[in-house]
Amino acid sequence: MLMLAGGIELQRTAFLRQIDLLKPGKTGFVFIMTGAGILVDHPDRTRLMQHIHQRPGINNATKMAGRSLAEVFGAEACVLAKPHLEAAFDGQAVTYESRTALAGRARILETTYVPDMQADGNVAGVYALAHDTTRMKEVEEKLIQLTRVDSLTGIANRHMFVEALHLAIERARRSGAPMALAYLDIDHFKAINDTHGHALGDDALKEFAPRLSVDVRATDTVARLSGDEFVIIFEDLNSEQEVTAAAAKIIDAVRAPFAAGDVRLAVTASVGIALFRGQGQSHEELLANADSALYTAKRNGRDGVSVHGW
Repeated sequence: MLMLAGGIELQRTAFLRQIDLLKPGKTGFVFIMTGAGILVDHPDRTRLMQHIHQRPGINNATKMAGRSLAEVFGAEACVLAKPHLEAAFDGQAVTYESRTALAGRARILETTYVPDMQADGNVAGVYALAHDTTRMKEVEEKLIQLTRVDSLTGIANRHMFVEALHLAIERARRSGAPMALAYLDIDHFKAINDTHGHALGDDALKEFAPRLSVDVRATDTVARLSGDEFVIIFEDLNSEQEVTAAAAKIIDAVRAPFAAGDVRLAVTASVGIALFRGQGQSHEELLANADSALYTAKRNGRDGVSVHGW
């Protein structure tokens, strides 16, 4: 993260140095985008101010002189830029993000407009920097994946689950709509690891995880807490019976045999369900109630559903 932050700061420092290189006293809009400095002396006209340097994928700056902004950057980009550019000419520093195509590739650009304020308070022009943040966004997305997604199964991890549960409880408090939490695990999972090894146990978990979504809506959250422990947050239920019906379908889906490595397995699951009871209930209490119901399901013979308080 420090390296990313440092890289951004270096880019902004380079931008300021480029501005210093431009001839002072010019009126208009200077555009610096990995290759060209452009003076815009009217919102719809361009003329060449200074060619700083050239990089692949950027048209020669000399070909931009005297052409409209729409011709140089494209009509769609101009429509997106217009309100930000107008704000900059009104004296505001503006930064915005846009998606475009450079050298035939989809890219993400971050554009910054800085007004050139004069001593009398008037704006003589606008400096701008557009830099390609595609790689940085890709890295950010990977970091988000690492912190919020379970690397083995590809579903939400504990961190994301805790966030989602907090939000679900708040929504349930506001709306009054029923919600529930289901706590699940694979029956006798330790025996699978002991008999066939942890690699095959991991294969079983990867097969098990998608089966939990068999009757889960897009508004619900499926997550892996650790080992063979999974949870499902059910929101906006029409009735309390709806979640028990969904759990029964999940148990049926889990029973179907599957191949894990060279071994054919058939597993079952136990499910504990806790219903959100109202304003005073915390997420810790809801999770503890679901965990308690799970152990009740196991004591009752496994391969079944138990609801806390029923």
